[in-house]
Amino acid sequence: MRTTVLVLLATMAYPLNAVEPNQTEDSYFPQRLSASKLLHSCSSSSLTELGRRKQRYCQGFISGVEEGVRLYGNQSGEARSAGFCVPAGTTSKQLSKAYIKYASRNQSDLNRPASLVVVESLQSEFPC
Repeated sequence: MRTTVLVLLATMAYPLNAVEPNQTEDSYFPQRLSASKLLHSCSSSSLTELGRRKQRYCQGFISGVEEGVRLYGNQSGEARSAGFCVPAGTTSKQLSKAYIKYASRNQSDLNRPASLVVVESLQSEFPC
């Protein structure tokens, strides 16, 4: 059940009209973003405009996964069903730092879907 919910959320986390930072607006968003590609965006340099856009993309993606999982848990009556409890006031930048830390330590997981690894990083950094 839990795996099914995470897979469902993973597919819902990708809006069809979103554009990855290094794509043109005519491109379609990939239906499955790898954890490796997300880590690349999150770790981009803030010295360039492209790097800052990639960082914002990362922060928005991770925040979206966190909110989607949290809201789904609240709707089903299982507020802690995702296994993480992000404190109120936590910024999207803090969430992305938690993802970078987790993904960097778990290199073997980087070929998996980004949304699943994001959930694991939140469970690691913000346990209930």
